[in-house]
Amino acid sequence: MADLKGKKVGVTRGGPQELLLIAELNQHGLSWSDKPGKDVQIVYMVYPDLNQAIAGGNLDVISQSEPYASQLLNKGLATEVIKPYDTPLGEPMRALVMSEKFYKEKPDVALRTMKAFVEATRLFIADSKLAESYVRNTMFKGQITEQDFQDAMNNASFTTDLSVEQVDVTTRLMQETGVGRMPAPPVAAEWVKVDLLEKAKAALGK
Repeated sequence: MADLKGKKVGVTRGGPQELLLIAELNQHGLSWSDKPGKDVQIVYMVYPDLNQAIAGGNLDVISQSEPYASQLLNKGLATEVIKPYDTPLGEPMRALVMSEKFYKEKPDVALRTMKAFVEATRLFIADSKLAESYVRNTMFKGQITEQDFQDAMNNASFTTDLSVEQVDVTTRLMQETGVGRMPAPPVAAEWVKVDLLEKAKAALGK
């Protein structure tokens, strides 16, 4: 990480990759900005454009999502620097969220939605070939290889577990790093509700 000083680092704004990147930079005492003049200049791009930029030599480093990261590595277009999971955030959770309006005004539909999510996730965990087929063929239209998928899943996982405490750690880190641009971070227990998740898991059996 110390070698990033003087480099241009690409990331997608607002995603967990941005939060992880800035947490790592802070942890290693590197200043950063999207303008020149700091230790690291951050360049914001969408996920597919990041791959093109580093492959074309327009960026030195990127903080990238899966399976795009594995694609680069498997094509020999990049080298892994670090898996940025040694900050207080750890490995980030990928969460399904719904609006408060939907949660309050259509509770039955909201619960059915959550049950569908839990059931589908459990099916993917139980049947890795089905998960691979859906991700490779339906989501990415055949643009990622079997090896890309396998490598991506070595750096991610399907799960139906999420806690209020995990969200609270993430919220505090967003405030501390400036990613969330919040004058005061909201306490997760005041707005995060996992009751539908727990109901769905109970209804479908542990």
